[in-house]
Amino acid sequence: MFEHLKKLLKGSAIYGIGNALNSLIQLFLLPLFTAYLLPVEYGIISTLSIFSIFISSIFSFGFGSSIGLVYFDKSTDFHKEKTIWSSFVFLIIIGLIINIIGNISIDTINDLLFKEPQKNIYLILTLINASLITIQFPLIFRLQFEEKQLKFVLINLIFIITNICLKVLFIVKLNYKIEGFILSEIIGRIICLIIYLITIIPFTKIKIEFLMIKKLIKFGLPMMPSFLSIYILQQGNIFFLQYFFNLEVVGIYSIGFTLGYSIVLFTSSISTAWFPFFMTFKDKQDEAKTVFGKMLKYYIICIGFISICYFPFSKIIIYFFADIKYSISYKIIGFISLAYFIQGLAVFFYPPFYFIKKIYYTTIFQFISCIIYIIFAILLISNYSILGAALSLIIGNIIINLLHFFYNKRNKILEILYEKQILYILGLFIFSIILYSFIDIKNIYFDFSLKISIQFLLLFCLYLTLSVEEKNSLKENFIKIRFFFLRNKHDNK
Repeated sequence: MFEHLKKLLKGSAIYGIGNALNSLIQLFLLPLFTAYLLPVEYGIISTLSIFSIFISSIFSFGFGSSIGLVYFDKSTDFHKEKTIWSSFVFLIIIGLIINIIGNISIDTINDLLFKEPQKNIYLILTLINASLITIQFPLIFRLQFEEKQLKFVLINLIFIITNICLKVLFIVKLNYKIEGFILSEIIGRIICLIIYLITIIPFTKIKIEFLMIKKLIKFGLPMMPSFLSIYILQQGNIFFLQYFFNLEVVGIYSIGFTLGYSIVLFTSSISTAWFPFFMTFKDKQDEAKTVFGKMLKYYIICIGFISICYFPFSKIIIYFFADIKYSISYKIIGFISLAYFIQGLAVFFYPPFYFIKKIYYTTIFQFISCIIYIIFAILLISNYSILGAALSLIIGNIIINLLHFFYNKRNKILEILYEKQILYILGLFIFSIILYSFIDIKNIYFDFSLKISIQFLLLFCLYLTLSVEEKNSLKENFIKIRFFFLRNKHDNK
């Protein structure tokens, strides 16, 4: 069991390096950007970023899911290379079409996105950025599917460093602000695209086949409603906040969202490593029943605890890392991190549907969740502003998980053995959040001290949920780590 855990953690750790550095750099640059950008400008940037995600998701024709399904359909290099290069060429063509149509209807798009018209250059740059995101999908998947995690992380780091340096240059030095924010991403993605091609082309043969594109579209198109549902579920808050309030509120929400969203450096690393991991159990489903249940429990304990940590740290984070005009956003940081912890749970319920190649169930569940989310979003955001936005995001993600869990349990697609301790752990998390919600002391340091004491108590309670075997394994690994550092210290002397 622990060998499986080590394998998953190894992949997650490598992917996590790039995500961690990105989040840390963004965090330490936040005081700089919040000093130079007004909440209204942050609101515009957030709206444009969400629009970019929409364009990339919809016009990728569901290739984000279909490439993986088709790629692993056969084990030959010929088939895999056809999958990657056919999808790459197709998405380049789609990218060109997006920009042509987008530029023709630029004024209409502007009217749809904003209450008051913004500069068209913002949207022109956003369309280019969205196209570059879409084009890179197949190349990224090639490295991930072949478990070339280190290469993927290194290229991602190049993008991060380039992007950050250019943002400082454009926003701080040249005062380009919104245009500079988007332009820095475009230049960074172009550089990464070139590196991806240089990295992959020498080791593959470029093969393009129309039938392969047709097959990718066949599997991908049913997923487009899924992408649309997820888009509305995860990003719809921006548009609801702008409708009920204004871009300034959107900007304040975006800062709190960015800080809470940093938990994705853990969740995305695990979900990225999870797909190739669970697909290796396609022909070992008896073993998968136990392994998948254990992996879910460990995810909930580790990532759930990290998510809860955002609640006591939220005031401190805002105090040190954001300008005072964004200070109210501390109220949503913990809830945003919780929402994305819950979102990360969903991938652990996907394997049964991938094994039987009926992932359209996921689309149906996401659509249902989206409808429920919209109802709650309208009610909560109109009454509670940014806090309502964070709570509606949590509700939407909970619904997705429950629908996957109960459908699989009822139809017994794959009888995963879930441990009863999971309910106890979730109960501890809920109780902790309720406590944090009632504790709001004006003295920031006393407030933090009290909350961090609760967090240590939570950690102890989580330790008690482990089995004797798990406790012993934890102790053994702790001893090994301690011995490693002591030995290095002795060698250095």
